[in-house]
Amino acid sequence: MKRQQLAPAIAERCETPLSIEAYARRLAVPPNDEDVERTRELVRWFCRRYPTAKERFAYIRRKYAEWTRNPPVPIEG
Repeated sequence: MKRQQLAPAIAERCETPLSIEAYARRLAVPPNDEDVERTRELVRWFCRRYPTAKERFAYIRRKYAEWTRNPPVPIEG
């Protein structure tokens, strides 16, 4: 399987280990009401669009295949 190429700034942020202290600081900040509501709405939409576990797993398999088959073009800049 090919590894997808990320833009350097994104790769650095995603692949740099997070210290225990930094993780604890991030974990201590609760999500705001807007983020919670946006997440709930996305979950409601997804469950309406894919009402059964079988449909949800089929979606995940399709998307995973798509993401690993067509790596994104690296972002210049």
